[in-house]
Amino acid sequence: MNKRNIIVSTRRSARFATLSALVGSLAAASMASAGTWSLHSGSVCKEYAASDAPYLLAGPAGLYNDASAAKLVVCPVVRKTVAPRGADILVEVSAGGGAGTTGCNGYSNNCTSELNAGRPFMLASGYGGVSGAGNQSLKIGLAGSGKSNACSSYMVFCSLAADASIVSINLDEK
Repeated sequence: MNKRNIIVSTRRSARFATLSALVGSLAAASMASAGTWSLHSGSVCKEYAASDAPYLLAGPAGLYNDASAAKLVVCPVVRKTVAPRGADILVEVSAGGGAGTTGCNGYSNNCTSELNAGRPFMLASGYGGVSGAGNQSLKIGLAGSGKSNACSSYMVFCSLAADASIVSINLDEK
């Protein structure tokens, strides 16, 4: 094992205990919410460009960016209900170096045959971003009348900072 692998492995091991506690507390907190919560591991996120795959490492603590620059990732979000009032999407991020910003855009798409530039009609979009080191949450607000319908789908696109992880994605359907 070379020095780089040992450093990355040690860094991940140190974060794993903290991230496990964070995910556990989020799951417990979600039980008290009035909405329907779906908790997704950050490891469901995948590289947007195939050439970025070697730098994006998925594991129990989410998806880690091992590159020296931000990478684009896409995260599918699965619904549990047909709540028509939209949702808030919470992305839990852990950043080691603190030099970059992780930003995510969330989208709610209509499932009907209506198209906008060849894509399913977008009902709503939102943005959230965080910068600095440590564990942080970013919120993408897609809740409200007309921002979702019974068959809407949700998708999250993120620019994941170097030395940062997406720990989890939480969907709070209203």
